[in-house]
Amino acid sequence: MAAEQLIITPPLAANADVVVVGSGTAGASAAIAAARNGASVLLIEKQGFMGGTSTAVLDTFYGFYTPGSDPRKIAGGISDDVVAGLRQLGPVLERPNTYGAGTGVTYNSEHLKLVWERLASEAGVRVMLHSYLQDVSARDGHVEELLLATKAGLVRVAGRLFVDASGDADLAHHAGFGYELAGANDPAQTLTTTFRMVNVDIAARKSISTAEMPVVDVRICDIGSTAGRAVTVGCGPRLISASSPSTSSSTTTGVSGSASPARMSTACSAMAIARMLRS
Repeated sequence: MAAEQLIITPPLAANADVVVVGSGTAGASAAIAAARNGASVLLIEKQGFMGGTSTAVLDTFYGFYTPGSDPRKIAGGISDDVVAGLRQLGPVLERPNTYGAGTGVTYNSEHLKLVWERLASEAGVRVMLHSYLQDVSARDGHVEELLLATKAGLVRVAGRLFVDASGDADLAHHAGFGYELAGANDPAQTLTTTFRMVNVDIAARKSISTAEMPVVDVRICDIGSTAGRAVTVGCGPRLISASSPSTSSSTTTGVSGSASPARMSTACSAMAIARMLRS
């Protein structure tokens, strides 16, 4: 006996002038700008908060200033509103030129979640959280509706203009539009490893110069090799190696030769600390 096929037409949850997929810095800014100019706006976000990478991963904005050691401010408008909102909630640090990227604006990511939500709410943006794009209905090169998976089930969303700020071209992919794969034509920037440290003795850290950090980190790595443990760590400007004292085999992880000793020492410290935490 053939299984019965149940076909359900998801309800239409919203119909807006502008529908934005993804509430990261680009998507949130686009939604706020459109709403401030009188459009009805629906902002779709898969996480339980706004901000995307700016709140889920990172803690510093770049691009507000020109790169290099002589920065000039080149971005304003909504970015100024974001920074002003952050300053109302806590300290904001304008970090000097780092690796040639120019001045960075470092913030508390939990505060930024509140700022994005406040700016969107004040502008009249409707936000749908915990909503995943599943499919796109497109005709003659124009998007008509989106299919979303939400906590309430599958729903449809219609709009006049759609903005793909998903970060992965999700809307373009499901609509069958063209897009470029990162790294397919030109080298793509490697991923940044971001981590947060707590219980840091700030005074002790400030007493150590950047030039001394590799030496200090080697000592940390040595501490990480405790009696009865299977790992000792050696640090160097070009590679990080891990070997087992109980066997003759060893594994080595190569790192780009252009990497600086300071960056390598940081990675070495992370390795040693992780091993000490597991011990």
